[in-house]
Amino acid sequence: MPKKKTYSKERKEFIKRFITVKNGDYSRQMKYTKILFEKFDPDFLSKVRPPHWWKKDADSLYWLASEKGIEWLKYKQGEFFFKVDEEMIVEHSQKYGEDGVFHKKKSLREFLSS
Repeated sequence: MPKKKTYSKERKEFIKRFITVKNGDYSRQMKYTKILFEKFDPDFLSKVRPPHWWKKDADSLYWLASEKGIEWLKYKQGEFFFKVDEEMIVEHSQKYGEDGVFHKKKSLREFLSS
């Protein structure tokens, strides 16, 4: 029976990308990462970036393993695997509607000179 892949390198990179690990805290962070790697696709987790409000000096990955964190990761995973339907793509050569006539507003200089 083949061994199940552990993704240890990917998990370490995931931890480094999200937090700075303090001494002795690595095993707890690896526990949370292991939970996330069981729930989500490893390819997705190896590419996901922290949200813009995430602090690099955060203490733990506990938030990501919580309900709100998993909800956020599901949203990001949906973005990651989103495929655009061919029907949604509009060709630029097609033209719909009529051309509008727009008049350029006068600049202050043009207004004062007239």
